[in-house]
Amino acid sequence: VLYTAAHLTPVEVKDVLTKCALFQPSSTAIKHMLTAMGRDLQAHEEELAVAVRAQETAPEGVQVLAASLDGTNVNLREHGPKRGRPAERPGQDGAAEPCSTYKNAMVASVSFYAPPPADQHDPKPQRLESRYLGRMPEERFPTLKRQFEAELDAAEAQAGPGLAKVLVLDGAKGLWAYAGQERFQDYEKILDFFHATEHLSKGAEALFGKASPEARDWYAKYRAILLERPDGAQAVIRSMDYYLETRKLPASQRRELKAQRNFFARNKHHMTYAEFRTRGLPIGSGVVEAACKTLVKQRMGRSGMRWSRQGGQPVLTLRAYVRSGRWDAFWKQYCTLKAAA
Repeated sequence: VLYTAAHLTPVEVKDVLTKCALFQPSSTAIKHMLTAMGRDLQAHEEELAVAVRAQETAPEGVQVLAASLDGTNVNLREHGPKRGRPAERPGQDGAAEPCSTYKNAMVASVSFYAPPPADQHDPKPQRLESRYLGRMPEERFPTLKRQFEAELDAAEAQAGPGLAKVLVLDGAKGLWAYAGQERFQDYEKILDFFHATEHLSKGAEALFGKASPEARDWYAKYRAILLERPDGAQAVIRSMDYYLETRKLPASQRRELKAQRNFFARNKHHMTYAEFRTRGLPIGSGVVEAACKTLVKQRMGRSGMRWSRQGGQPVLTLRAYVRSGRWDAFWKQYCTLKAAA
């Protein structure tokens, strides 16, 4: 029941079990099971995680460990601002709106990579395995950070010495402040390449107008330069500087271009994509971005869904075990824990 509830709503779990099982718990009973699991996880989550990790080994052939964090919105059953919506709407007649607000849930990934195949034209490393964590919205996310660092400790120990260690992040300032801590001193940091290209695209639009042929050509040229040349970020900055000096732009486009130029200037030391590719290191945070969708959005972002932090956390934790290929190990440890109690 709990495995299925990690994928489906309690009503859907009830329907599935009615079709194919010899027992049919009600949706209310299924909710109670999730609530009970939530209490057990709150009391023993760290103990269970340590026991699960103790059964694991690093995949064969691993040479790179890449870690990443990202956030995605969850609709909470709490009072707060409604993004993009007016405080009052016509036709309300004084009726109170549902208690809801969007807050950021956090997802972390720890991935093992092998070098790219020798005959591969694009030097993209081979991802061997990924382990995931998910956390409901929490101020500054101390719980997720603690769990993330414990996952890294275990992964580093399993893989052994001589491992290349990479931290891939998007442009969120809070994440980069966290990455500056001593714990990540021996990690090479890189800004997610696709996040960088989003800013490159905004720069092209500021220069030449949205969807214009000139914008497309400039973007394609400098995307390749950013990816392939050691001085790629500096080349982008030089081009933007040239146009700022020589091109008469409307004030709004000029402000946007300066903002994108400053973004590249601030982050150029984390845009060493050509070097990373030559060494077979990952340059994108696609693993954790995909996990935001599959771990959080697919289950918790359906139309009309609102969550409590306490009610959503066991679902996220169970989904993380499923997505990490750890369900059987987790369930074995959980049953052992319950039997001992």
